[in-house]
Amino acid sequence: MSSRLLQRLVGSKLLGSQGSLRQKTVAGSQWLMARSAVLGFTDLLRAVVFARILFPDDYGLMALAMIPIGLFESFSTTGIDILIQRDSDEFRRKLESYWTIKLVRGFLLTLLTWFAAEPLASLYQRPDLVPLVRFLAVRFLILGGCGFGKEVRQRSMDFVSVAVVESASSVAVLLVSLGAVFVWGNFWALAIVSMATAVSLLVSSYILYPWRPGLRLERSILKDVAAFSGSLVIMNLLNAFFSYFDTGVVGKLLGVEELGYYARAYFLALIPVTYFSNVVAPIFLPVFRQVADDAPRLRRAFGKSALVIGLLVLIMGGVFFLFAREIVVIVYGRRWLPVLPVFQVLLIFGLGKSIVAICPSIFFLRNKPWMITLSAAVMVVVFGALCIPLTMAYHLLGTAWSVVIASLLSYALSFALVGYLLARPAQSGAQGREAA
Repeated sequence: MSSRLLQRLVGSKLLGSQGSLRQKTVAGSQWLMARSAVLGFTDLLRAVVFARILFPDDYGLMALAMIPIGLFESFSTTGIDILIQRDSDEFRRKLESYWTIKLVRGFLLTLLTWFAAEPLASLYQRPDLVPLVRFLAVRFLILGGCGFGKEVRQRSMDFVSVAVVESASSVAVLLVSLGAVFVWGNFWALAIVSMATAVSLLVSSYILYPWRPGLRLERSILKDVAAFSGSLVIMNLLNAFFSYFDTGVVGKLLGVEELGYYARAYFLALIPVTYFSNVVAPIFLPVFRQVADDAPRLRRAFGKSALVIGLLVLIMGGVFFLFAREIVVIVYGRRWLPVLPVFQVLLIFGLGKSIVAICPSIFFLRNKPWMITLSAAVMVVVFGALCIPLTMAYHLLGTAWSVVIASLLSYALSFALVGYLLARPAQSGAQGREAA
């Protein structure tokens, strides 16, 4: 349904007049939700098929292999995608320098991950981790060569192209995935899914914004990226610790099979984030950027957006909780029912993460990314203190509750900090444009 037809049915007051900020937000949300429906269908279909062929050990081994991938990716983050959407000046002249930085980063991370494979395998006494991690290391090199099609399109609020291209890519990845699981029938199928996803991102980036990349590096641009990424590295390291510490703890204390159950429960719990909040979150930065200098309007835009997101997420979460058993049986099959209580607990974490996803846009607009770091630090400190003792005492349920308690405290702090920023008058003139 087009935004124009929906506007006639519902009314212009709710959806905004043609060309207005509200109308652009609604139209963008519609297209990205359509993309999310396609991605959700392909991912869930893959999950249904894979769960009936693979075993918990396969998922557990893949989860362990992703630990160095996630950690190395976090401490080397550049934030270039955010810079492209946030820059108020001409950004196209910077793309070659941005691309060079990405490519060099991808090459270095490939080498680091390659050499990290043997120590990881030794720690968990799983020799099969060595070839798996080294295969996945090449993913960094592929992603390093990606262009900036999605970022450029989202900057101009052209969400239609993003939705169409990424939907087609998800179908292509699904076909490759199904072929892989029937040929290999073990954890290698999961690795091929990861690699196919990286290749699809590479191809789609140039479809969305065709251009010929070249090696070029301006010192001023490198300094800007370094300054911006410096504020993100600590935040991403903290988030990576939160994301992978439980994986390492469960794998070491409870074994790879239990880690497989935990990983599958985690996947289901994050469905509201993956297919809803993460889908619409890219809309908020370009939308809020247009009213960044108008504090009252920005407060209204954030308040209404947070209210709508919150209501939709809570409705979705209620359905997931009430029909949790049916969801597990349909998606994974009866042999995966041990994940049920863990899934229900982690669902609280997933719902909170879905609602708080709107907050980073305000922190970036007001040039306060350190506030994200502060919230993440609180989460990590609490999580680090609770994870091991609760896991030893209550096994997977203890791990899940440590995630929930730490995350809810962090999310409450994030909303408090956003309220503080929105209560202050916006910067004006050059400073306001620079912050936006």
